[in-house]
Amino acid sequence: MAYLGINEKTNKSSIFSVIFKFTLIPIFVLIIFAYFASDPNNWVVTGIDHFYMEMIAVILSFIVAYYLIARGYALRDKLSLFLGLGFHVAGIIDLLHGIFAIMNLGESTFEGYFIPQTWVAGRIVMGIIMMIAIAKFSSFQKKDDSDTTRSLSKTVAIYTISLTALGVGITALSLIQPFPFVIIDFIIKRPYEIVSAFFYIIALFFFYKNKMYQISDKFYKGIVLVLMIDIFANIIISYSTFVFDNPFNMAHALKNVSYFVLIIAISSSVIDRYKQQKIMTEQLGASTKIINVQLKKLETVDKQKEEFASMVTHELKTPLTPIRGYCEMLKDASFGPLTQDQIGYVEKIESNASTLERLIGDVLDVQRLEMGKMKFNKENFDVSEFLYKLKQDFLPVMKDATIEFVVADIQNVSITSDEFRLRQVFHNLIRNSIDFVPLKNARITIGAKQENGKIIFHVKDNGTGIPKDKQKNIFKKFYQVDTSATRKHSGAGLGLVICEGMINGLGGEMWFESEPGKETIFYFTVLTAEKNDNGEAI
Repeated sequence: MAYLGINEKTNKSSIFSVIFKFTLIPIFVLIIFAYFASDPNNWVVTGIDHFYMEMIAVILSFIVAYYLIARGYALRDKLSLFLGLGFHVAGIIDLLHGIFAIMNLGESTFEGYFIPQTWVAGRIVMGIIMMIAIAKFSSFQKKDDSDTTRSLSKTVAIYTISLTALGVGITALSLIQPFPFVIIDFIIKRPYEIVSAFFYIIALFFFYKNKMYQISDKFYKGIVLVLMIDIFANIIISYSTFVFDNPFNMAHALKNVSYFVLIIAISSSVIDRYKQQKIMTEQLGASTKIINVQLKKLETVDKQKEEFASMVTHELKTPLTPIRGYCEMLKDASFGPLTQDQIGYVEKIESNASTLERLIGDVLDVQRLEMGKMKFNKENFDVSEFLYKLKQDFLPVMKDATIEFVVADIQNVSITSDEFRLRQVFHNLIRNSIDFVPLKNARITIGAKQENGKIIFHVKDNGTGIPKDKQKNIFKKFYQVDTSATRKHSGAGLGLVICEGMINGLGGEMWFESEPGKETIFYFTVLTAEKNDNGEAI
């Protein structure tokens, strides 16, 4: 159920304040009404005037019913729905009460029997409905999960059938019992009128028991006022000694007042909700403006970051070109012959320059992936030929390191993807494997297999493996399995991050399996062909 402004903190002063404003003050005012109603001759009206009063009650009852049902649908509030349908049933009883009364004016037996009986029926029905509604649907401490299993329309249908049956049953029962003729010589002339007052008193009890006074919605303040008015209306009519006497008319007038109170309460609730919604909309608009300003600032920062990174990487790459060029010239004896030791030193310079260039490229690739700026150029190529070229690229390195390099057999198949980026992924993974395989009997295997419209590539080595406690962080940026100062393997911890980012950018996924001390296998998938929005190959 939806409630507005529930204050879950309860204290004695707040309870006293509600009881004082909405119970004690109304009791004081209603006692004055009850005192003036004690004289049966103070306000005696003709039958037609009472009929007008009844028709006003019918109109107000249907207005209240409409408002409550609309509120119930808008807020998915079962209390409002139940009460709205209840007021509708009570309004129909009052309509029959008024129509038959005007049709039989002047018939003393009818006026003495049917008219008070239908009043009693309507008040008892409404008293029972108020009691059930507040007792069953008002407790906001209890979670209501019924909406998840039953639609609101079905709930309304069940309520309608149940309340209609209640109204018909109570009305029929009231017409066959002899109470209207029972008038005792006491201040309470018609004790059976107290029955409906009893139901309203129970409803008032549950109002406070379920702490509805904590809900800062004026609708609920209206409910407690209506309960107080209806209690006194039924007590006052019990003074009545004949139809259309002062207590009889006073009770009917109070019933109309209770309808007005509820209409005002519902209207006030709607106005408050509108004001709150307006405030929230204004706050949301202000927040949106702030977010847009911050977003533009972030976009500016990102752009500056991108420009800075591009500038730095460019400036770092610029001196590497002449360094590598001079290394080549020194090895070619362009400046004179070098000794073998000198050639070794030059090769170390050249190797470190290549490492630095690769590191700069990795930093730039990570930035592009994070900003979604990495471009992929997809084209169709043969997988077997692709793997064969990779083998040729690495054969000299494998031979020097005495590593057995194997390409697993694969059926002839073509894929549409970015060959350059896939080559980059393989290069990263193979270089990692070279770093971690043993010095003797080292073996690295690459391969692919076709499965469910995709190719699963793999790079397998018989190296040291990845410790179990390190595996969950392996795809994190700058993460190193060995972070000690004496670690044997260099790198910034960006290679696997780049590999995963590229594969994800190509629409695939990457994972690994590793058994410490035995082997590690990295897998990644690539679709065999591009697909359209319907999932069809193109």
